[in-house]
Amino acid sequence: MMARRPQAATATATDDELEINAITVAVSRTFTVANTKKVYDRIAKEWLAFCLYVSGPANATNMQFPAHMTSGKVSKFMFYQCFRKKQQTGGVAGGGLVSFDPEEYEDVKKSYNDAFLAWQLDQTRNPMPDPEGGGIGYSSIMQYRAGLKKVYEGRSRARQILMHGT
Repeated sequence: MMARRPQAATATATDDELEINAITVAVSRTFTVANTKKVYDRIAKEWLAFCLYVSGPANATNMQFPAHMTSGKVSKFMFYQCFRKKQQTGGVAGGGLVSFDPEEYEDVKKSYNDAFLAWQLDQTRNPMPDPEGGGIGYSSIMQYRAGLKKVYEGRSRARQILMHGT
């Protein structure tokens, strides 16, 4: 006897699923610590600035959805975060909040591209130079990861509202 194949999941969510998703997002936002909200909001602003730069006028086809999250954009954003110059944070006294800097992004891309090309010619040397100031640590990478996940969840919720009106 041949086993039955499971039916494919439907592409549209039920009203109950949309309601549960809306409640989950609201509850998680409500019970998030204030300082964590600040970090997530800063990461969301930095992500948007990055996306607007990457999808800028030279790439007008992406301007309808500039902040659309793709694996390529996330990889480039995280590469920039890992290898940019380490900056002091902590409000006004600490020099202000870290934000996306297009010039620094281009400098990071150029320096690591140059290092990679030099490594291809001489593979006995270290292919990647150390970031200025030591780069960011594991906990910062995890903050960016969690922040981008929140951005993705928020955009998914907004897309559901647009599609289903719930």
